[in-house]
Amino acid sequence: MGISLCMIVKDEEDYLGRCLDSVKDFVDEIIIVDTGSIDKTKEIAKRYTKSVFDFTWNNNFSDARNFSLSKATKDWILVLDADEIISVKDMLRLKKELEEQDYEGYRLIQRNYSDDMANKKWVKITDDPKYDESKGYKGFVRNPILRVFKNKKDIFFSGPVHESAIETAKKNNLKLKTLELPIHHYYDEKKQNTLKERQLKYLQIAEENLKIKEDGRLYSKAAAVYFSFLKDYEKALEYSLKAADMGYNRENSLEVAAECHIRLKEYQKAYSIYKKLYESGYRSHSLCSNMAKLLLMHKKLEPALRMFKLALRQGHPDSEAIKGYISKISKQLNKE
Repeated sequence: MGISLCMIVKDEEDYLGRCLDSVKDFVDEIIIVDTGSIDKTKEIAKRYTKSVFDFTWNNNFSDARNFSLSKATKDWILVLDADEIISVKDMLRLKKELEEQDYEGYRLIQRNYSDDMANKKWVKITDDPKYDESKGYKGFVRNPILRVFKNKKDIFFSGPVHESAIETAKKNNLKLKTLELPIHHYYDEKKQNTLKERQLKYLQIAEENLKIKEDGRLYSKAAAVYFSFLKDYEKALEYSLKAADMGYNRENSLEVAAECHIRLKEYQKAYSIYKKLYESGYRSHSLCSNMAKLLLMHKKLEPALRMFKLALRQGHPDSEAIKGYISKISKQLNKE
């Protein structure tokens, strides 16, 4: 059994060495595909491997990923980005898991570290288990992602942006397993303008492809950029509704649409979406807290109190703020 680490990089001189140091003793070959670096990325890569290749950028991340896979010679593929690392103890766990060979692919848990509790997928860090790699962050956004799979020709990446191997893995009925094994992703460490530039680049690619063919996944990813980086809530609303209509991550897409309505001060439309989601059985801490705030705006104290309590039970990351609302409303109700 052998592992090929496959990476695509561009201008990652500040991060690549750290990434490679974390896994170099556990992989059997390192494949690095450079898509046009103008810094010292390739020079750093060559310190770790002779397998450094150039790829002419064509606005398609999957093409670059698949080119890296084509150079791999070992039984298993491990895919990482330059701003990610895996701890030593978890690489040992992963190696042991692969030796059992009961599965053909593994989803690992990408921890997108951030202190932004406003993100509805944000998870507060606990000490079980404790990771030095958390580096003082308060939390992260959890993202199960297929990053380890058998080196087979019928497993490859698809999608021009936010590329993934999951579609081909499912199409070929791969036996997959989710491991509670984190990939530590430090995307917030990069300067905000660099992060924004990268997201705008993703958006451009998504828009170009949407002109050719509608795709719910691309509509969803584009909506996120319009919402978070461009603050264009009307466009984010349009795209999130299209994603929902196409059945892509429908509940989450509708929740994004509701948040767009809130930013546009269309509170009744937002509440209508939340109410339908709630009545369908969908629950999230952000839905519950936002519904509660909308109810509070209309002086509906008891329903608001119930929703704040539910948001707390759903694990809302800003528990102190939610407890503050609960205390304040409870005091008002007691006075009445």
